[in-house]
Amino acid sequence: MGDAASCTLEELSKKNQILLTKSQRMYLKIKRVLDCLCSLLALIVLSPLFLIIAILIKFASPRESVLFKQKRIGQNGQPFWIYKFRSMKQGTPELGTEEFTDATRYITTVGKFIRKTSLDELPQLYCCLVGTMSLCGPRPLIARENEIHFLRGYYGVYQVKPGITGLAQINGRDQMKIYDKVSWDRAYVKNVSFALDLKILWKTSLKVLRREGFQDHSAEDAAKT
Repeated sequence: MGDAASCTLEELSKKNQILLTKSQRMYLKIKRVLDCLCSLLALIVLSPLFLIIAILIKFASPRESVLFKQKRIGQNGQPFWIYKFRSMKQGTPELGTEEFTDATRYITTVGKFIRKTSLDELPQLYCCLVGTMSLCGPRPLIARENEIHFLRGYYGVYQVKPGITGLAQINGRDQMKIYDKVSWDRAYVKNVSFALDLKILWKTSLKVLRREGFQDHSAEDAAKT
């Protein structure tokens, strides 16, 4: 593992590709088309909801921006911009989930609601539309979470696009340990299929409706602005 540690994340990701079947490789191409069509339709249908959320955020915090963008690590270890409805105050430290002891003091009033209902994630549909994300896949992380990035690169997780939701999210979400997250992420890549994506989307919908697996002190999307 010494040689692997000296590689860049991009080199590590390309070196440790999981061998996919011909049907899986074909599905990944079809998946891009499905992501584009579904995200475009969702953006159109949900546009009134986007407007309502934007108004609520602006009304509650006039000086805060409605959206925030943040660099995350995507396919092949490449950085990209992720977008969310702002749920935390500007100036929040950029930390990983496990590094926050009390993130509640940074969360706005409206932010608390949209985080619990996962409505803050909706702008990521734009990321799916432009191709930096997919509806399903490993959740993208901030650059400074070095340990999990190394593990993801070493186990071939970064050969697929990151997703709005994934296997880790339906099997524990914020409470999961790093090695467990990587294990689920790897399992997703090894078993990627249309049926698996449908299962993930269905279970994610149920978890969001039941508000399962959420912790108020999570700071996955904490950001400096």
